[in-house]
Amino acid sequence: MAIAALSSKNPFFIQRELDWVMMRDAYGGERYIKEKGQEYLPATSAHVNDGMQFGQAGWSAYQAYRQRAVYHELVKPSLMAMLGVMHRRAPTIDLPAKLEKMRDSATFNGESLNWLLAKINEQQMLMGRYGLMLDVANGAAPDALPYIIGYNAESIINWDTSKVGDDQGKRFIQLVVLNETDYERRAGLAWAQIMRFRVLARAGDVRDIWDTPAQDDEYIAAEVRQTQDATVGDFAAPTIAGKTLKGVPFVFVGPRDLAPEPDVPVLMPMARIGLAIYRTEADYRQALFMQGQDMLVVIGQQADSNAGQTKVGAFGSIDLPIGGSAQYIGAESGGINELASSIQNDLKRAAQLGAQLLTERGNEAESGDALSIRVASRTATLTTVAQTGGAALERILKMAAEWVGADPAEVKVTPNLDFAEVMVQAQDSVYLMTAKKLGLPLSTESIHGWCERSGFTDMTYEEEKAALDKEPPSAIGGTPGLAGVSGAAPGGLPGAGNQGLGTKGAGKPAPIAGFDKSGNPLIVHPGVGSKVKPADKKPVPKKGV
Repeated sequence: MAIAALSSKNPFFIQRELDWVMMRDAYGGERYIKEKGQEYLPATSAHVNDGMQFGQAGWSAYQAYRQRAVYHELVKPSLMAMLGVMHRRAPTIDLPAKLEKMRDSATFNGESLNWLLAKINEQQMLMGRYGLMLDVANGAAPDALPYIIGYNAESIINWDTSKVGDDQGKRFIQLVVLNETDYERRAGLAWAQIMRFRVLARAGDVRDIWDTPAQDDEYIAAEVRQTQDATVGDFAAPTIAGKTLKGVPFVFVGPRDLAPEPDVPVLMPMARIGLAIYRTEADYRQALFMQGQDMLVVIGQQADSNAGQTKVGAFGSIDLPIGGSAQYIGAESGGINELASSIQNDLKRAAQLGAQLLTERGNEAESGDALSIRVASRTATLTTVAQTGGAALERILKMAAEWVGADPAEVKVTPNLDFAEVMVQAQDSVYLMTAKKLGLPLSTESIHGWCERSGFTDMTYEEEKAALDKEPPSAIGGTPGLAGVSGAAPGGLPGAGNQGLGTKGAGKPAPIAGFDKSGNPLIVHPGVGSKVKPADKKPVPKKGV
């Protein structure tokens, strides 16, 4: 088959191709957007009327119009914010012993499984599409491990899963064509672009195209370079210790499922808002520019007098006949405020869609139900993406386990789904310990587990107790616990009494009368009578004492 035929594209690929171009440009930023010219910023009718050919007045005016426009780069910061929330805690990945080395070196470039999962999630949200392929080096040793190669949406150009695979109605991959066209260094230091395609198939499913000697359900692969045709000699059945795979080791990844059909990118609405703001910004900056370009109008002077010689300013003068006048006129300012307001409204919409997906709560109180509903509604997309990405990585790792003779059931990928904890504040620990003191049936070990999940500590309960037991009494300003709180439990948390972590012979906790406006606990100090002092402040001694 000629290489031209290998470049054929699946109809679903063609349907999404323009969307992917837009997403790459939006992620790339202002330079990528402005280089596309009228594709993202159409010329005005005045530009067209003045001529849009190189060097014409309309072309020159359009260049200035585009240059003044501001493109707000919303997609990349939003994506980075979402990835930060999703990967604030590492995923849990269980592997059989034979695959343990893949934990820290799983890809062709030697990246870890954690890195690969983050890459999967990035492409799920940005492009709505990613692919994972399992491969092994040619002539690999019997104890060699396979590695994973990731493919961007634009590289997965053709595929076929149209046949029903078994009596349960599950689809199997019959064919995948990957575009690996890239630059290669030729003789010396020169580089040239070389067309290259990789074909993955089950032998029996492509016999109508290629006659291969492999078994019908056996996985075969071929790499076809420029000026070559795919022939039977190009195909081989990759093996590890003489073992081949049954089925194509490729996984399609979308934002919601592992189906081969491409989905809409999660951040496409963000990209569209960014482009809408860009076009409005162009009109807004043009209007501002025109406000500073007033035109001098002279009345009563003959048209040919002083032509091109009129000087204005402190060192200029205009000679006018009796009854003549001179004045500046400029563009009306009407509409500028509306343009500015439109830009701000679109930026607010973008904030709701992207970077502020998990907004921090304000100072106002919020019930647990209200908080959980708000977080659940805003993290639904992230949860789905995380679960789907984890399922894709688990599937490809199960294939790797089967290939090396390990038990696929031992593979399990559990992504982080705890996004709401980014809103936990240190002050909440004070509330929790106060509730415990007032009778909340919660063990200190459970409270420590909450602190660990919230990111306040990375030690286990036993490690925390051992560390506290080693601390000197003056480790944190005189009394372990909350600095400045009289009666705080040694080695414990504020208000923990003799139930603090690592407590040995702790005294009674200082009674808490409530909290001030800043959320600090108010402590009734012994010997001060009925006066209440903030826990983090010490009484100021009187002069002369």
